[in-house]
Amino acid sequence: MHRLYSKTAPSTAIYRHAGLYLRLKSTKASKNLKPQQDLKNQVGVQLLSPTLHSQVFKNTSFPPPDTSFIQISRDHLNQHGLDTSQASELTPIVFNVPPLHGNNLDHHFHRIGAATAEPYLSLAKAFGALSLDNLPSVPDSWVHQSGWTKYYPDGSFEAVESPGEESMICFDVETLPNYHNYAIMACAVSPNAWYTWLSPWLLGETEDPAQLIPIGDPSQPRIVVGHNVAYDRARVREEYSLERTANRWLDTMALHVATKGISSHQRPSWMSRRKEKSRAQEQKEECIDTVKELVEQAEAEEAEEADDNRRADLQKTRKELEDGIGELSSANLEDEADMANKRWEDITAVNSLAEVARLHCGIQIDKTIRGDFMTATPESIREKLDEYITYCATDVATTHAVFSKLHPAFLEACPSPVSWAGFVSMGNGFLPVNETWEKYIQSAERTYRELEEGISSKLEILAKQAKELFDEPNKWEKDEWLSQLDWSPKNPGRSRGVEPPPSKAKMKKAAKNSAVLPPGDTRQSVPQWYVDLIKNPIAPKNLERMLPLVLRMQWKAHPLFWSPTHGWVYRAPRSDTEAAAIQDEDDLMKHSIEGHAFYPLLKRK
Repeated sequence: MHRLYSKTAPSTAIYRHAGLYLRLKSTKASKNLKPQQDLKNQVGVQLLSPTLHSQVFKNTSFPPPDTSFIQISRDHLNQHGLDTSQASELTPIVFNVPPLHGNNLDHHFHRIGAATAEPYLSLAKAFGALSLDNLPSVPDSWVHQSGWTKYYPDGSFEAVESPGEESMICFDVETLPNYHNYAIMACAVSPNAWYTWLSPWLLGETEDPAQLIPIGDPSQPRIVVGHNVAYDRARVREEYSLERTANRWLDTMALHVATKGISSHQRPSWMSRRKEKSRAQEQKEECIDTVKELVEQAEAEEAEEADDNRRADLQKTRKELEDGIGELSSANLEDEADMANKRWEDITAVNSLAEVARLHCGIQIDKTIRGDFMTATPESIREKLDEYITYCATDVATTHAVFSKLHPAFLEACPSPVSWAGFVSMGNGFLPVNETWEKYIQSAERTYRELEEGISSKLEILAKQAKELFDEPNKWEKDEWLSQLDWSPKNPGRSRGVEPPPSKAKMKKAAKNSAVLPPGDTRQSVPQWYVDLIKNPIAPKNLERMLPLVLRMQWKAHPLFWSPTHGWVYRAPRSDTEAAAIQDEDDLMKHSIEGHAFYPLLKRK
């Protein structure tokens, strides 16, 4: 398909969809065109009408494709069960489209993207080109006054309304979530100065915590760089105006995700590798400490040794140990032979600023202070205010360093100005609400809880129905799904929520019955899987491992089985699929039947 359309009509397919959209807008259609013949390509896909084609592809003709390409396309369609003869046919649309901004579609979209991106793209390139040495130095001390304070490179400072005169800033805020969601402090850096903002509430000047941060004239084009910058933007006053501001928010986290980010499914593997590298680093440091102790021991023995030959041997040993410390200290555990041999976990990272800075800039930042904002009081923050402002300023400087690395990488990976304009525009939206918003939130939450409880109750009913087979192993052992559950007996405790608390009469009767039950009798027990499931039917582990079995889920009419190695697999006749069968696996072999094999449902990463 791709080869065919690369010569005949790659953009035609796009504009066919656009034509569908425009058809909804227009009632004017040609009565003279025959879609069955003139408007289909060699594999039966409907194309643009000649009227639209001549406007979209000005002065351009497409030669007939090679017959081999046509056959490849037909084979590809057949492989996926696509029959173009069964496709719906649209009435050919005839109308005048807006003129192209350029000679072709590529020029058209490039010019539109460039016009939308500027002047912000030029500002971003200029700001990213500045190194840490080109930015003002972080001030040695901070002024404890509410509102904005501007710190000049010469050490002077003054109170200002906002950093409004700046067109490029890197910005970060801090909050006390246990008290409210408003910012208590913020830091920003521009090519000209550093800025700090302190909340009057934090300094005890007011009891009202609802303090939004002014950032300046909303009509002035300005880029604001931050990590997870939507969090910072939510605390800026101008962003709550219904009139769109000229601010554009550039998110380094989004830039990282677009260049070297990972998916949620990759995160466990990445975390495992991260711990492995941390252990290796700890072992390296322990080794260095051990060698240093040996050096000190050799120095002590050397000082006390009277024999010249023995002293010379000790000096040689000490020198070798010191050289070894140097080699260990300079060794980089992450170095590999070359980039091609690196594991993917070593060239990616999760989205936190600490890990992104470590990956792209080699910067190690201490985030232990961050925990203070989760537990501290305003009074304890004020006691160490300089320390907390410096922490915030360090995050700002680190974010700019990350931006300087990631922005060029993003432009290299996505060179079209359309991509950049889309990236910036998506960070500039807002949702207008009225007084019914809180009611909507409450209603949505209530509906969610009702649906969740309904699902849980229905799952409990299914689980109880399956549990009734506990004393009939001849039934559940032959069941494709239930036989995979853990049916070992479990005596449910009163606090497990397996059954409602029994009445005193029932407890008395149960005690009487239990006195005559023989040892090993399981009539008072329930299966282990039921105990685990009934606690919380929609817990993540239950959703992944047990509910597919209780719900008797299938893949194309084939029962599902759980494999510790391959995840969910299905059993099917060997002749039904060309997929590679799973070889002998003890957990699956007990469910095997002649002429069938197990196949992975999803490829595990």
